[in-house]
Amino acid sequence: MRPTNKKPAKRISGRTMAGLAFIVTGLLIALTLVYPMAYNLLAAEPVMDPAVVEEGRFWLVIPEISVDTIVRNEVSRHTLQRAVAHLPGSGFPGDGTSIIIVGHQYNPQTAFSPQSSFGLLDMLKAGDPIYLAYEGVIHTYSVARKETLDADDPALYSLNDYECLTLLTCAPLFYETKRLKLTALPQE
Repeated sequence: MRPTNKKPAKRISGRTMAGLAFIVTGLLIALTLVYPMAYNLLAAEPVMDPAVVEEGRFWLVIPEISVDTIVRNEVSRHTLQRAVAHLPGSGFPGDGTSIIIVGHQYNPQTAFSPQSSFGLLDMLKAGDPIYLAYEGVIHTYSVARKETLDADDPALYSLNDYECLTLLTCAPLFYETKRLKLTALPQE
């Protein structure tokens, strides 16, 4: 029998395992936070699908941030995990009043997808186009301004006597007391 110089395998302590788990979790969260930006860089620029228009669906496309999603008519946590939603009581495209659409920020803890959330809404600049399909017509809007308001500020839901599109989301990410309000006006 030959003698071996092998040392017995070291056991990894629970403390070391916890530290590694913490680091891996942190890296995964960091990666998921950049996922919307990576998606936006790598995804093909969305265009309004003619089938969506023909079917008369209520649909939102924001090419600059790769949003391409149905607009639901119910605002609920469940709905906003899968799409954006039209605020009841606000107008519709083409009727000459305020249209308000709300959406979640991208949230890596749930199944939100970048193309159906407002995670990159703050990246839009004045003049960027926004397209809404509604009842077989494509309506084009142009970003006019952005502002951050308190979540309980009545100005978030103000209705105008002229057509404008308001997009609302939390700002910044995971911040429950502030909202990003983006206003866009119809393009002529």
